Amino acid sequence: MASFPTMTVTNAGQAALTKGLNGQELSFPKIVLGDGELNGQSISTLTAMIRQKAYCDVTRKAVTGGAYQVGGLLLPANITSGFYWREIGLIVTDPDTGAEVLYAYANAGTATDYIDPNATDSRFEKNIYVNTKISSASSVTISIPSSDTYALADMSNINLELALKVFAAAVHAANHATGGSDPLTPAQIGAAATETLTATISTGWSSSGGYYYKQVSVPGMLATDNPIADILPGSDNAANKLYAEAWGKVLRIDTLDGAVKLWCTAAPTTAFPAQFKVVR
Repeated sequence: MASFPTMTVTNAGQAALTKGLNGQELSFPKIVLGDGELNGQSISTLTAMIRQKAYCDVTRKAVTGGAYQVGGLLLPANITSGFYWREIGLIVTDPDTGAEVLYAYANAGTATDYIDPNATDSRFEKNIYVNTKISSASSVTISIPSSDTYALADMSNINLELALKVFAAAVHAANHATGGSDPLTPAQIGAAATETLTATISTGWSSSGGYYYKQVSVPGMLATDNPIADILPGSDNAANKLYAEAWGKVLRIDTLDGAVKLWCTAAPTTAFPAQFKVVR
């Protein structure tokens, strides 16, 4: 699952926040997701996602103990295609221009989560939440698409945190505390279990019928699995490019108990790391 650091308020977000602190109304209409890589860019100067792939409308809000939470439901219809979720952003509407700008942003780097609306059933839906912790004294009114608004404390010292909950698992956690008198397993309410397995695909391939193949040990893999597979990129972009070129030759992947067998159109000359996300 994607693991995000603390979000950073952008320069554009700070400009909008200043207007809110001066009495103008701020609106947070959506949360956006993407798969772009920072590659050394400064988050503060970002005005939009590096490569947006999905969004969810903000439809929920709560104020508890000085924290303001906004959230929404990520639906398949709001996703352009399957992607490795690396970026998260909170959008604010500029109270002067009405333009939507990137208020805050975080990037998970290599700790990604694959989002594929076509690979699962209706339980695909995910709840996305962004929390804001608020301190200091003045007030600012913030509204989201709802009939309600909240008067909140000064947001000049703001810390944004992210939490992702799969819908079925969230229902389970909300209604049945761990170790409760009537515990339910995720499987009992239809929530799929996921696991990401990894392996290094070395060089040295065998040939058969004009194609090339290699069997690689992947502990935990089952012959019945149908994994979502891809390279496992690191921080070295030059190496990632070579990995991607090698991966582009993969034609088919057969799963075995504790292993996979890869078939290629040509034998890759570069060893590359791979990841296999299984849903059971």
